[in-house]
Amino acid sequence: MEGFALADSGVVAAHAWCAHPDGTVEDPTWGDAGRAYLGIAFTPDYLAEFEARRGAVTVLFDQHRDDMRLLREGLPENAFADSGIPHHHTPTLDVG
Repeated sequence: MEGFALADSGVVAAHAWCAHPDGTVEDPTWGDAGRAYLGIAFTPDYLAEFEARRGAVTVLFDQHRDDMRLLREGLPENAFADSGIPHHHTPTLDVG
């Protein structure tokens, strides 16, 4: 997955990570998993195609190396992978 992550330190960063089918995050680059993640899951086939075309770069954050194709054309249907079950948070109101 690629997107943004909120680190335990409070810093938001462009980031990549892995997600299991149940929605849990596995983050091999940060020692401790971040607090929150927001991103897009890409299929291995799409990533291999992108890497063959542009080298080992990130799809979302190195678009200048791909002539901004993502902004002009969007992502093809074969780019999206199942990223698991979304986590829903229901805010509670403090009426006290």
